Amino acid sequence: MSAPNQNNEPPRQPVGQPSDQRGNHLPARPSGEVSPGGGVDGSQNAPREATDPFAPGGMPVELLEFHSPTTGLVNLPASATAEGIIWIISGLVLASLAAMALFPLNKVVSVQGRLISVEQPMEIQSFEDAIVRSVHAHIGEYVHKGQVLLTLDPTLSQANAVSLSDQVLSYRAEIARLKAEIQGETYTPDLNEPASVEQGKVFVRRQQDYKAHLQDYAKRISALQNDLQTARANAAMYASKLRVVSAVLSMRQRELQAQVGSRLSTLEAQNSVMDTERSLIAAQQTAHAAQSKLEALQAVRMSYVETWKATALESLTQAERKYAQLKGDYQKARLYQGLIELRAPADGIVLTINHVTPGAVAQIGTNLMTLIPTGTGLEMEGLMSAQEGGYVKTGDHALIKFNTFPYDQFGGALGTVRLISADTFMPNQMMSDNIRAGVDPNELQGGEVKGAPLYYRVRIKITKFTLHGVPPFFHPAPGVPVIADIDVGKRTIMQYLFSQAMPTLKNGMREPS
Repeated sequence: MSAPNQNNEPPRQPVGQPSDQRGNHLPARPSGEVSPGGGVDGSQNAPREATDPFAPGGMPVELLEFHSPTTGLVNLPASATAEGIIWIISGLVLASLAAMALFPLNKVVSVQGRLISVEQPMEIQSFEDAIVRSVHAHIGEYVHKGQVLLTLDPTLSQANAVSLSDQVLSYRAEIARLKAEIQGETYTPDLNEPASVEQGKVFVRRQQDYKAHLQDYAKRISALQNDLQTARANAAMYASKLRVVSAVLSMRQRELQAQVGSRLSTLEAQNSVMDTERSLIAAQQTAHAAQSKLEALQAVRMSYVETWKATALESLTQAERKYAQLKGDYQKARLYQGLIELRAPADGIVLTINHVTPGAVAQIGTNLMTLIPTGTGLEMEGLMSAQEGGYVKTGDHALIKFNTFPYDQFGGALGTVRLISADTFMPNQMMSDNIRAGVDPNELQGGEVKGAPLYYRVRIKITKFTLHGVPPFFHPAPGVPVIADIDVGKRTIMQYLFSQAMPTLKNGMREPS
């Protein structure tokens, strides 16, 4: 006999073997025997027995729920939904895999930066050394074009302008006087200008000196002309006398030959001819010398006139050159005098004021104030990691999100990549390269970056603002931090998973440990 059950439970009978109410096994009926209930062995009207091998023997399925709910649930007949759930789950899995492999998603490169003005910051400087009289703007103030920012002391500029003005008037009057002298005209001074009156006096003195020299030359020339005429007259007279005495000599010689006259008379006539010839030669030499002196004096006179005109022309050239220089300096002085009030060249926001207080000395070329222009358009400047530089190109579309306002609630802006720097730079080069992204490169450096971090400078042109629901006092301005998502193409989820898994597998297989 078998050992009794320690739990006093009736022994389990084989599944499908009939038993009585006490659990005794009944002999199986032969196959095909008709049960009392009708039909073959009466199973059509009897309760269906449990098929679970661990279910109590002979207990119908309907009663198993009261014995063990779990066993009853397991032995319930499977419904159509239960039979099809495996197909539904399998279909969903296959559909998900198909979607991951076929439907692409946008691939973006995120760039952090800030808004900047299209134009460079405007620096307000003094054109000359001056004393600051008053400051009319403050840091962060929005100023309009032409608004007075600083007022300088005009004393130095006014004194310089007055001095240059006097010099310009003096040289202008001198030029007019020299032109009148060269052209031989009379210079008429402007009695309302002291410089013109002074040049009128100079003109009178120079004309007096010029005329005195000409009169002296005229007198000397006239004297030489008289001497020349006298010498020529003497020469003509001696020539006539020579003819007479020559005729007398001829007569004396004929008388001597005819033995009518004496030899003494002939010699006296010959002596008279020789004296006359000597006087004629002396008169001719005197006339020639007078002619030479006259021509020399006339040349000296002409040289004096030409030298006087040449000196006047040289003085005119120098005066015109100096006048042009002083006129330019005077115009600059007038400009500086007009820049005593330093005004805003365009609409903008005061960024910095460099220790400018009333009474301070503003040196020439020193930056006094910096303005950020706001009326010339905005664009974004950001830093892009060199690892992502191969994906971005100029012309790519970008979605700009403001750090202050969530994009899903307030929108942002649209833009296109306008510029990518030709070379990378390191964080310590940001100041020297005038990078205005406003981002700490150390915060952009990920854990996978090895060695020194390298970045590209990216400029994104804003084409459209899509902000809505923002406070009325807010408007995009230079310095606002933003993040740009640059659309660089599409890829599927499966491609992303493989791109992340394959490098790890390949590199892992090559590692020695």
